Amino acid sequence: MYRRFFSPIGTTTSAEVFIFFSIFRKIKVFFREPIDDLATCLERQFVATDKPAKAIVPTNVGLVVYWCINVPIHELLYVAGCVLTGGTVTTLELDPKYDAALLARIFPFVVAGSEYAGRLAGFDTKGSDLI
Repeated sequence: MYRRFFSPIGTTTSAEVFIFFSIFRKIKVFFREPIDDLATCLERQFVATDKPAKAIVPTNVGLVVYWCINVPIHELLYVAGCVLTGGTVTTLELDPKYDAALLARIFPFVVAGSEYAGRLAGFDTKGSDLI
């Protein structure tokens, strides 16, 4: 199988196999390391304490706060990307549960009310696919 991947002739050198597996290991570490870090943090927070119930509350509150902040920031980054590359934005729809009314006071293009969590509805790329 590896021979077809590396060489159309069907001969594979040991250096090619080494390169393939070293790249595979780096990709595996890249995706595995954040998961291991999260598991280690949760283990230290819940297992190492004598009262794990006390650790669950701040963790869950933190997750909810992160989720409520993440959606507007994510959508505002779309706006920034469009504007920084030369486009214009007229409407960013946000669900009211993500403090869309507050953001509408700060940013004139934010509209409270969307069938999605957030949606960049009104924008103009000036005919460019790169924007």
